[in-house]
Amino acid sequence: MLLPTASGASSQTYFHPVRSNEVYFTSFTRLFRSQDGGLSVEKLPLKLPNPNIAFTDVEFDRNTDDIYLGSDEGMYVSNDGGRSMRPIGPEKHRDCDRCWVSSIVQLSGHGNFLIAAASGIYKTTDRGATWQRLSGTPDYYPKLYPTDPDGNHIFAIRDVLNESKDSGVTWKNISKQVDPELTRSDLTVTAMTNPLFLPWFISTRLGLYYRN
Repeated sequence: MLLPTASGASSQTYFHPVRSNEVYFTSFTRLFRSQDGGLSVEKLPLKLPNPNIAFTDVEFDRNTDDIYLGSDEGMYVSNDGGRSMRPIGPEKHRDCDRCWVSSIVQLSGHGNFLIAAASGIYKTTDRGATWQRLSGTPDYYPKLYPTDPDGNHIFAIRDVLNESKDSGVTWKNISKQVDPELTRSDLTVTAMTNPLFLPWFISTRLGLYYRN
C-alpha cells in the first residue's frame, strides 16, 4: 500500500514506544499518523507559526502523551497527538543560530531531553522551558543514537563517530575503534543502525562495519 505522503518525498517512520499500533510519518512539512499499524493513515492538521517548517525528527515522551518534533526552525511539542504545536526549542539561546534540530533523545526523568543542533548539543530538564548548551560536544547537526532507554550511553555521528557515557555531558571521538587504519577524512560515517540491537552496523564512505 502506498502511503499518502508528499509525492517524491522521502518519509521517516517513528513508532510509538508504548502503543505498538501507533505510527507517525514525516514528509518534509507534513505529519501523518496511523493508529492501526499502517492500515489507514491520516494527515494531521498541524497548526504551526510557519507552514513551511520541515520536520527532522520525532520523539515521544514516555511519561505523557506529548510528542516532540525537531525541525529546521527549532523544536516543537504537541500535547494533543500532533494536531497543534508550540515552539520550545532553544532558538533564543545566544549560541544557537536558527537551531536546526537534527536529533532528539529523551533522557531518564520527566522532561529531560537532549537535542542536536548546528552549534552543538543542548539539554533541557524542564520540558524545554530552559536550555543549556553542553560544552565540548559534536557540532554541525550530528545524529544521536542512544544505546539504552534512559539515554545514558549515546553515539553521535557527523563524519566521525563520537561516544558519550554520561548522557551527553562529555564526548570522545572513537572513530579509530571502527578501523585503526583509517584517518578521520577516510572514515566519513554516514549512518548507523539502532545500537539497542546487536550487532549494529556503521555505514562509511569506504564500506560497512559492524560491532557485536
